[in-house]
Amino acid sequence: MNRLRVSLLLFVLLAVSCSSRVKYTQEFAERSSAWPYHRGDLQSSGAAAEANFSGKLNLLWSDKYGYRPAAPLTVYHGHLVVTTTGKRVHFYDVANGSLYGKLRLSGTGQTAVQMQDSLLFIGLSPARNRVDAINLKTRKTIWRAPVKDAAPAPIILNDRLIISSSDGTVSALELTTGKHLWDFSGSGRFVAPIAYSDGRIFQPSDNGHLFALADSTGELLYEVKLDGPLVGGVAIADLLYVASMTGEVYGIQAETGTVLWQTRLKGPIWNAPAISGDMIILGHSGGEIVALSRNNGALIWSYPIVDVVKASPLLVGQFVVAGTMSGKLVVLNSHDGSHVAETEVTGAIAFPPVTDGTRIFVATQSGRILCYGDEHAQLTQDRQ
Repeated sequence: MNRLRVSLLLFVLLAVSCSSRVKYTQEFAERSSAWPYHRGDLQSSGAAAEANFSGKLNLLWSDKYGYRPAAPLTVYHGHLVVTTTGKRVHFYDVANGSLYGKLRLSGTGQTAVQMQDSLLFIGLSPARNRVDAINLKTRKTIWRAPVKDAAPAPIILNDRLIISSSDGTVSALELTTGKHLWDFSGSGRFVAPIAYSDGRIFQPSDNGHLFALADSTGELLYEVKLDGPLVGGVAIADLLYVASMTGEVYGIQAETGTVLWQTRLKGPIWNAPAISGDMIILGHSGGEIVALSRNNGALIWSYPIVDVVKASPLLVGQFVVAGTMSGKLVVLNSHDGSHVAETEVTGAIAFPPVTDGTRIFVATQSGRILCYGDEHAQLTQDRQ
């Protein structure tokens, strides 16, 4: 009988734990947001320059949650935020992996979470074809706006949510009401993420067109026709960098759309470049991680990862972190491409790894969340 009571108690505790709902508290709000966009910042640089990641891949914590990740990861208020195929958003404490809570959705989420203050924004799958704005203090949906088959990575610009969709539309929605402030319709399907710099929104298309829009009005500033589908997004520094599925990489003048250089790699490119000093770094399906000169696209180094790279590489300090579709996670020295560390995970790495500057977070298609780093560095960081 005692064993039965203990078993029932454990079951109840487990059920309560599994159904815990995320809470927006003052303590939650005061924690830093280290990686609020799909590639770290609005310029989609894919880089955390000020970092104390040591290059080590010690497994610090992990979780198996029964579903697959449905969108890129973000890090808000000290928590790793994961959109899952189970109509849930999970919030994990970055330091120890404890589940802070879950947010139940009215449909399957398919975009990275965006947050401002206590409001959370997420695009839902074609079964719903909309964006929901949810107040995390009340856990109530405050508005819904129609967006057909939302692309995976919206952004927030001041008081507007900018989101694109596979029907070739970019929309600006007012954060507090969901009101459509402007819409732009282009050619092809918009499946690549949005990036922003200096008043311009950049949206690649799967028909090879790159659109530059005025952020305030959605007016088309220019359109560039490139070779092959653009599905991985752009990265922006002194130039705009983008790659195509035909293996072409471009350096483009962001103000005018003039192509300044073009380099061809040995395989299709599904991802956006990451920016490191005077280099850009990306992977391709021919099985390489490469570094190219930002100035002219010349090859600086290459690393034979010998596997399909779909997810964009991550730059953390002096290290490159790249995942593959067979579940290989590799750390390289960004200066020369030399091998630093490597591990195997269960499931494909289809979404880019993210970081808080100390730890690396990876979601796999087997429904696993893993956190890697240096145990000593983590203890030092958590005491600060």
